[in-house]
Amino acid sequence: MDASINFHEKIQYVERLLHKHEYTDSATRCILIIEQALRHIAQVYGERIDDNTRHQVQNAVQKRSRQSGDVDRLTMGQLAHVFRETHFFEAVTRFLGKDISSLEIVDLEKLTVLHNKFAHHDYL
Repeated sequence: MDASINFHEKIQYVERLLHKHEYTDSATRCILIIEQALRHIAQVYGERIDDNTRHQVQNAVQKRSRQSGDVDRLTMGQLAHVFRETHFFEAVTRFLGKDISSLEIVDLEKLTVLHNKFAHHDYL
């Protein structure tokens, strides 16, 4: 994944869509941005978290991506499952030494359902 993703620019684009009342397109883009952000977090912190969690993440990814074991190959649902199963956000919190519990309010299961709704109805 390209570490130079400009999330601010992507969010500004969504805001412009909202001002034009293009709700479906803006919702679709929000889902894509969130998915990209989760992948970005996985890549940035995946090598920095503690060894035990890192190995759990690698094993969980490998189980779900038999081709390469690469986070970029996982579906949104698979990625959410890896995060939940390995307590990834808790490991990132420990690494950073600061509270990122605001990420835990994101219901990855509901986000996956919403992602699939858009993906399977040709909104993406």
